[in-house]
Amino acid sequence: MRITTKKPALLLLFAVGLAGVLHAQELSYSKSEITQRTQQIPAEATRSVGTLAAALTDGLAGDQAKAYAIYSWVAHNLTYDRLAVENVTTYASLEEVTNEALSKRMGVCMHYAQLMDALADEAGIPSLVVSGYVKSDREIYKIPHAWNALKIEGDWFLFDPTWGSGYFDRSTKLYRQEFSEKYFKVPPSEMIKTHMPFDPLMQMLNYPRSASDFVSGSPPVDSIYLDYAAEVERYRMLPEKQQLAETMARMEKQGFANEMVQDHYASLRHQHKIHLANEQVLLHNHAVYKLNDVIDDYNKYVAFANSHRSNSDDEVSRKQAWLRSIEQDARAVDAMFDTLTVTTDLQQNLYTNRKNVKELLNTIANEQKRLREKRK
Repeated sequence: MRITTKKPALLLLFAVGLAGVLHAQELSYSKSEITQRTQQIPAEATRSVGTLAAALTDGLAGDQAKAYAIYSWVAHNLTYDRLAVENVTTYASLEEVTNEALSKRMGVCMHYAQLMDALADEAGIPSLVVSGYVKSDREIYKIPHAWNALKIEGDWFLFDPTWGSGYFDRSTKLYRQEFSEKYFKVPPSEMIKTHMPFDPLMQMLNYPRSASDFVSGSPPVDSIYLDYAAEVERYRMLPEKQQLAETMARMEKQGFANEMVQDHYASLRHQHKIHLANEQVLLHNHAVYKLNDVIDDYNKYVAFANSHRSNSDDEVSRKQAWLRSIEQDARAVDAMFDTLTVTTDLQQNLYTNRKNVKELLNTIANEQKRLREKRK
């Protein structure tokens, strides 16, 4: 029996490009040389994340230079898709988002962020995609946004390749492609002025801001100290299901400040449920695999018993020992089925397989009874 598992679906969240008030970084290498290098990469090197990451970063010393090459290429080469802003697209995996960004060279914030994350990962730079919402002055934008966190030389910094690629001109209602370094390697204390993560941990601050702090621009008042660096490292090591659970717990504690936060929480909850369901499918399939082994073992016993019809004590004892072993394995499988949470997808299969186990146990019991009678 084979059951196809479901992959968590990703609900993309979109945002328009905006200009902010952040400060360019002083770098110890020539940014113009790196930008020129990124513009000379041959087309064949851009067909996969692996080859592109190598072309962008080979020969560069240090993660900061590599991160700049990645940021520059993504911001220069992707075009913001204004027509997609009002649409919601579902993808089977994050890899699909990355591949679409690379092949179409067009997308929304998630495409920029996922591609930068994938390239950073290939380059060996610790990276996370951050989802949240943004503001200009005190105006909260109604469309969610995505950006990046990269660990450079031991510290976490924030990057927004979408905003770094251009901005939305309100006077003309057009998106203008205009590269900016303002959103490269931004300190968390600066980024929080315009970017609010859904997950408080992703602020990368020792004293996380509340939603009201973010809107007002005020420093935190009742915030409790958080060793975010250690907590982020622990978080990164967790399996995805646990990451989802902990993110939801932090969001619950923070509160749902607006509809975007609520929608993101609902999306995480849905993904978490799918993980739980897939986990049950895997456990069920493992139990079915073991059940088939037990049935196969019993069939071998039947073949042996049919070819060895002696009623000697040694022969009967051998058969009884074999049956006890099969019975023990069958009960172990039954216990596996007991631990499963019944879902709609599994209900009929679980019922059928538990019925098969009980029928096998009854058959074994009848055979054991027959052997006992032979020894009388």
